[in-house]
Amino acid sequence: MSPKLSLAVIFSDGVIREYGTSKLTLIGCFQVLNAPAFPFVCNPFFVTASIENLPLGEQITAKAIVENSEGAELGSVAGQLKLEAMVDEKGQTEVPFPFRPMSFVSPGEYAVRIFVAEQEIGQRSLFVRSLPQVLGSSI
Repeated sequence: MSPKLSLAVIFSDGVIREYGTSKLTLIGCFQVLNAPAFPFVCNPFFVTASIENLPLGEQITAKAIVENSEGAELGSVAGQLKLEAMVDEKGQTEVPFPFRPMSFVSPGEYAVRIFVAEQEIGQRSLFVRSLPQVLGSSI
């Protein structure tokens, strides 16, 4: 069986992997990036993908790419995976991809594409929206 994306691709501000158990703690999960103005440079963030059917003991490359609607790459992260012991029967693991700040020139829908061994296994939309300017507000 070839690797495939499980049910989750999660955006978060941070990820902590627990020593010994390899459990992940996702910090500040979000669905949308809110921009006060454009061009907008976002803070660093993580894309965590749950991937299954990974081969035991084989080193493979995993990659995540953020693209605009024209297919131009805004950022990418790649790394090597090697499962030494099966987490479960499906060879499933969660892979956090740490993205550096990137610039979004306009609000809209951006694609986050996940690859394993040069093969695209899934994608998720990342929405970037413009926040209205709050003028003269008082609380």
